[in-house]
Amino acid sequence: MSLPGEIALDVHLNDVLSGRTTPAWSGELPPDHVFQATPEFGFGVKRRLELGLYLPVAFGPDGAFYANGVKVRAKVVPQQALQGGFFWGVNVELGCVARRVSEERWTVELRPIAGWRNGRWLVAANPILDFTAGAPSSSQGDFEPAVKVGFQASRALMVGVEYYGALGPPSQTSPRGARRSTTPTPSSTTRATAWT
Repeated sequence: MSLPGEIALDVHLNDVLSGRTTPAWSGELPPDHVFQATPEFGFGVKRRLELGLYLPVAFGPDGAFYANGVKVRAKVVPQQALQGGFFWGVNVELGCVARRVSEERWTVELRPIAGWRNGRWLVAANPILDFTAGAPSSSQGDFEPAVKVGFQASRALMVGVEYYGALGPPSQTSPRGARRSTTPTPSSTTRATAWT
């Protein structure tokens, strides 16, 4: 979280180590071996409120460069862990994204946040609900749980691993391979990640 009046920059570097190789819809960039870089700008409005801007780009397995749209967010963290311990909050994102990463252009994500800091270590979970305008499951959203384990290597660099799942609408029981994905990740992904 940025302090009031502070501008922060995080750079998320994600590599899909293994994923789906065939498009799930016309125009999709299959996630297998896709490298994504996402500059995330944050601005502290109040002590517990931060606004943000994401500018995700991707590099395909062939090295081609793709701009994947833009997302804005508001993050509220009532329980913070500045000196360590438990923290929680919520992050709401609105995105206008490229068809290569979503069947629908407009997306809304509700990201509850829960985590624990202990010294240099961070463990966090996001049980994400992802909604897309006009998609058949948009009224329920897709459940996309995420978990992150990070180590603060220096004041400016945290490294770690993130896991993303795409499980579809909460009420749906179809196999994971038949579910719609709204991000350039497969149904289950582990990523090597660096945050700066």
